[in-house]
Amino acid sequence: MSISLVELEDCHALLLFERQNKAWFEQHIPPRDDGFYSQQGVEEHIRELVLFHKAKLCYPMLIRNNEGEICGRINLNVSEADMSYAEVGYRIGEAYTGKGVASFALSLLLDYAKKTAGLKTLKAHALTSNLASQKVLENNQFKRIEKIHDFAVLHEISSDAYLYQREI
Repeated sequence: MSISLVELEDCHALLLFERQNKAWFEQHIPPRDDGFYSQQGVEEHIRELVLFHKAKLCYPMLIRNNEGEICGRINLNVSEADMSYAEVGYRIGEAYTGKGVASFALSLLLDYAKKTAGLKTLKAHALTSNLASQKVLENNQFKRIEKIHDFAVLHEISSDAYLYQREI
């Protein structure tokens, strides 16, 4: 398994991955606009991510299995106020859940964040109902530091989240 920065050449494969997992993702996170699920929509998305990456504000990665198939996404979103701090986000395709993909990808991202991006502190949020994501973070030595009430609204239901942090 590997992680790599997303590039325009990934457009077709990323579009397929996002379409295949649309219903799965929408069970856990707010839906994307319908325009995203087109060649043009994904190209625009990647172009925007590349611009943020050039500004060192985002490190958008694809998670690939040993056959080169996209099995997830993992990102670092850097704080403009403090360039040594970033927020971690990830989403794993339904067929790859429960197989250690997120934990392994996060371990690779931690190494990248320290050695390549020069970051010192990472934070992440996990909904209180998302035990799998909490486990991924805790397995990678993130510490739960705060409970945030009404963190997100999904399907008209408000959800709480835990804030996690790790120094690297």
